[in-house]
Amino acid sequence: MTSSRARAVCLAADLHDIGWLEWEQQPEWNPRTGLPYDFMSTPRASHVRIWRRAARSLLSMNRYAALLTSLHGTGLYAGYDAQADPPEEADLVREFLRQEIAFQDTLIQLMEKDRFYRPFLEPRTLRRNRRLLAVWDLLSLHLCMGGCRADRGSRRPVAGRSDETSSPPRRSGSL
Repeated sequence: MTSSRARAVCLAADLHDIGWLEWEQQPEWNPRTGLPYDFMSTPRASHVRIWRRAARSLLSMNRYAALLTSLHGTGLYAGYDAQADPPEEADLVREFLRQEIAFQDTLIQLMEKDRFYRPFLEPRTLRRNRRLLAVWDLLSLHLCMGGCRADRGSRRPVAGRSDETSSPPRRSGSL
């Protein structure tokens, strides 16, 4: 990966959640808990608005980072089940996906005409960089949230040694 391409991918990794910045400054409150919604329980309309904002916020910094962020945002809805949501929420997601795909197509068309960006768009390169962003995002969630909910308590070997596990040892007593 060239250094300019690596910088663009790293910028996307660093700032792909930039759409959340405004929301974090004035979060929505969950009336059931009396606390702000966390990112996993944010209402669908807010989630869609946040992800629509993310790629556009990166556009002035780097078009490729904006494209990767938009692809990441639409990737979050790859397995979306419209039947599981009320019709108005399903419509919001469908409209978000339609707009993001159009945004992605426009970015790709512009970048294909640009000698600097054209190599970034090779299908294999774009696929790899999109996957890198997804893996780094998942890794950060693991680190920040103590692992995925499905993996909590798993004891898989890490670092090639049988005495190291992905779960911290349990301690008795207080800290």
